[in-house]
Amino acid sequence: MATLALLVTQPALAQESPTLKKIKDSGTIALGHRESSIPFSYYDDKQQVVG
Repeated sequence: MATLALLVTQPALAQESPTLKKIKDSGTIALGHRESSIPFSYYDDKQQVVG
């Protein structure tokens, strides 16, 4: 029974997510930040991103 469960779930683990495909195709990763999520991310007095 455990072997059957492993065989059934294996194809699901091998599928590539759309996000990984997009990264591989473009060769870039897009990052973002929230400008008002203190203390994780915010702008300092010089308008530089902190966090």
